[in-house]
Amino acid sequence: MRRAGFQLSTRFTTEASAGTQAGVLRSVDGSVEVIESKQHLVQYAQHTRAGAFTETPGVARWSIIWTAPSTGGTSVVFHVAANATNDDDSEFGDFIYTRGRVSEYGGF
Repeated sequence: MRRAGFQLSTRFTTEASAGTQAGVLRSVDGSVEVIESKQHLVQYAQHTRAGAFTETPGVARWSIIWTAPSTGGTSVVFHVAANATNDDDSEFGDFIYTRGRVSEYGGF
């Protein structure tokens, strides 16, 4: 892996808020940006161009701060998609990974 990237969102899974933004995502440095879908009003944390380069081949790290919501539900799903590439400008040697994880956080 010579370059890598990701995109992450946090959404409620229960009650009337299901599918809407859960909490607030915040970037801590220039390797991550947070954008908002105007259509769905959901935040996405994702790598920046600078954040796609790996300092050590085979290792990628990004830092994000998530502030849990104070209202809206008690169960949140974290969706993440990540990619790992060999940086040869072809689809060969590139991999996409996806994962969803539901967390009960005890909202108010």
